[in-house]
Amino acid sequence: MKNMKRLAIASILTMAGGTAVYGHSNSVGFLLAGTQASGTCVAGVTTAVNCVNVEVFFGTWHNNTTTAEGDLAIWIDNGDGTETQVIGQSASGGTQVPFVMGDSLEATIPDNPTPSYSDTTGSPYAALSGAFSIGSNYFFHDDDNNVLVGDPTSEYSSGAVVDVWAHQSAIAVGLGAGTYRIGYDPATVGGLSAT
Repeated sequence: MKNMKRLAIASILTMAGGTAVYGHSNSVGFLLAGTQASGTCVAGVTTAVNCVNVEVFFGTWHNNTTTAEGDLAIWIDNGDGTETQVIGQSASGGTQVPFVMGDSLEATIPDNPTPSYSDTTGSPYAALSGAFSIGSNYFFHDDDNNVLVGDPTSEYSSGAVVDVWAHQSAIAVGLGAGTYRIGYDPATVGGLSAT
């Protein structure tokens, strides 16, 4: 179990380096969602005992969002400057992994709070900070510099980080240790309401 915790931490921490926010999303977070019971990992190591499931959260600037859109895609860094999609319908042998609004944290971080999750002075931000480790497994998008940031304070006050009103999530099953990039699946990204 100790090795599983190390693997889970390694998988989650390395996701942060290759994470990008696309479409209507302006924040991204991820949480360990258990381990894979059997079979092989889709990427990284090859035995299920070393695989983790990760719930990926995309935050949106759209107020009063009630419908999720898009499908999850995850690419693994091959270590040679290339990457391979390992999660999503565009992956070799992959399946569609749709985002849903009813994520595992709905009771803790409900959609459409007042003030928004980007306002660090409000109780919604406190709830978000209790569910995630801001800057480690949850990031805001700085629109001015096109980078992910952990602390929205200076960027939020300048307008570079816009309000985060709701979250949609999807679960990636069977990731081994590695460096990953998260995004929307290319097969369905054209159907998003905002890009």
